[in-house]
Amino acid sequence: MQRKIPLSRAAQLLPFLELLDRIGVRTEPALERAKLPPRLRESPDTLIGTRAMSVFIGDVARREGIPDLVWPACSCGLAQIPFLAPRIRRSPTLLHALETVCALAKRESSNAQIWLEEREDSMLFCHRPSVELGTLGADNLCLLQTRLAISLVRCFAAPDWTPADYAIAMGVEPGPIAREELGGAKLHRAPDYGWVRLPRSILVRPPRTRWLVETSAGTEAGEEPMQDLVGSLEQALRPYLAAGAPSLRDAADLAGTSVRSLQRELARAGSSYRDVLQRAKFDAARELLEQSGGKIVEVAYETGFSDPAHFTHFFRRLAGVTPREYRAALPGG
Repeated sequence: MQRKIPLSRAAQLLPFLELLDRIGVRTEPALERAKLPPRLRESPDTLIGTRAMSVFIGDVARREGIPDLVWPACSCGLAQIPFLAPRIRRSPTLLHALETVCALAKRESSNAQIWLEEREDSMLFCHRPSVELGTLGADNLCLLQTRLAISLVRCFAAPDWTPADYAIAMGVEPGPIAREELGGAKLHRAPDYGWVRLPRSILVRPPRTRWLVETSAGTEAGEEPMQDLVGSLEQALRPYLAAGAPSLRDAADLAGTSVRSLQRELARAGSSYRDVLQRAKFDAARELLEQSGGKIVEVAYETGFSDPAHFTHFFRRLAGVTPREYRAALPGG
């Protein structure tokens, strides 16, 4: 079993949700089928399971007959990585922007593998799939990285720039929308990763415009995906708490494994599902108490407690103070 649960920023799904809204597709049933939290739009910096995100994209692409759904969905600049945009916006050259994306990609997807490879007269923007090939939607996630590279270059080069050639992993086929936009670009097949060739002549270019996508808050996301099983499972559980505590079976589904395997791996890490769920609830409650002015009862409901008294007892047992006392002790409380 994997030693962590691959997580991705929920903001990466927003362009897909917006496209589906425009073409009149109801998103709630698709989110439910993929076992994704229903309120992603409200919290774009939330971390969600990468596999569930892939399943959502693949399911919608198949049902709507748009095999390369990622292409029209992510046609606007860097919409798929909005929280990296402030850093990229400060890049003086395309090369610096590419290096920034490679360095910070794991802030957006914990399984992201993006790097640059030198060639004699060019540079390759390389990427590996963030989920196993064969997973529903994995082909679109592969194309997403190709789309990212092209969108980024267009912020510095011409708005209709296309590569002379590119590669995608075996078994992934660009759909008709992608093929039409890429025109005469030569397609190569790579065994386990893809790339986009960038001529050296464009690497020194400054930003073409300042239109790089803004985030709603105008800042970068704070919490990074954890790289261990216990931490990543806690992060994966938190978006689901308001609907009630996820079961052990739910957690195993998020991890893409069986209940027994999950229990065994948590035990090896010196933890248990009960401990992870407890920590997820407490951390979510603490952040809500620190960041919002909502009532204590609202914090209780948001963290999966139907009984506010039970929530107060839970919080005091872990923190030594009640939620109200904790908030009063905060600066400015």
